[in-house]
Amino acid sequence: FGFASVTIQDLLLAAPRLEVQLALAGIQAVIWYVLIYRILPPYISSFIRSMRTRERFLDNCARAYKKMLMLDFQGDRELLFEFAVIFQGIMLQHLVGGLLCLPAVLGCSWVPRSVASALACHGALCEVGWEIQDTLVRLKERVCDGESGRKKNPASFMAALLLHHAFSQCLVLPLNMYYRDNSYYHEAVLLLQAASMAAMVCQSYGFTLDVSKPAEMRQMQVAVSAAFLVVVWSRLLRYAYIWYVLIVNFLADENVFVLRLAMPPLIMGSLFNILVLADFFKKFAKFVLFPRSAGEDTQDWCEGYSGQKSVDQGIPAAHAAPPMAQAFEAVSGKKEI
Repeated sequence: FGFASVTIQDLLLAAPRLEVQLALAGIQAVIWYVLIYRILPPYISSFIRSMRTRERFLDNCARAYKKMLMLDFQGDRELLFEFAVIFQGIMLQHLVGGLLCLPAVLGCSWVPRSVASALACHGALCEVGWEIQDTLVRLKERVCDGESGRKKNPASFMAALLLHHAFSQCLVLPLNMYYRDNSYYHEAVLLLQAASMAAMVCQSYGFTLDVSKPAEMRQMQVAVSAAFLVVVWSRLLRYAYIWYVLIVNFLADENVFVLRLAMPPLIMGSLFNILVLADFFKKFAKFVLFPRSAGEDTQDWCEGYSGQKSVDQGIPAAHAAPPMAQAFEAVSGKKEI
């Protein structure tokens, strides 16, 4: 074991050695910190400011953060805006990580098997790297930034992130080393990143819609249905089958080490999936199974999804990329969204 023996070729091919995997995880952490907290925020903030439905979008983001992760900004629009900007960068990370798995999952004949497996391993390490820097950022804020840091990262929020982050932190490095060519592992990474990103894009689009208008109500129904189907497939049906197959493989190989590592995060990840599924089903039931027509009394029913505030509620005129910020994997709606 020694980092001095790691070569460029080892890094490019994500060689199945612990020192190589640790080095790649550290590199990914630096890359995603720079991208998410330094490079992307000015561009994303500019885009959000230009949105005609900006206020509705931010209001629904605030409800989503409070409901799913118990993260309440208590009317601090600047902090909410910063968080929403950072979260869009995390969606990019999920997209990149998922797309890197496509050659292996699709069995592209023009990509050598060893290269496709290496790309999938890099895709999984994208998640690990983001989670490493995310954890360090939040711990720094809680420990060093006083009341402001604790407000950004309450204990309940940190507990929710533990459920999410444990999955990749415990499993990716061992699976990259022992099961790097397993197509079910590659598909699991694809579903948990790219599929999640697709569902979040549908939901974010729904955040901008005014469902008191029939045309936008129909768009909402399409977006909610698409998001719900993606989540059911990626975090319930296919998720359960893939991990059943992988556990059978661990048992057949008598790989007790990986099996013991897999069980705790698999349980925590499944609990996190239940929270996500419940929230997406609630929105699907509200807008698709039991919708209300535009002519009915919709004031309470479409809270957060009707009208548009005309007054800027304290969003800063310019947003510089902060040195430290926060972000998270799953976003969902407020009550009855």
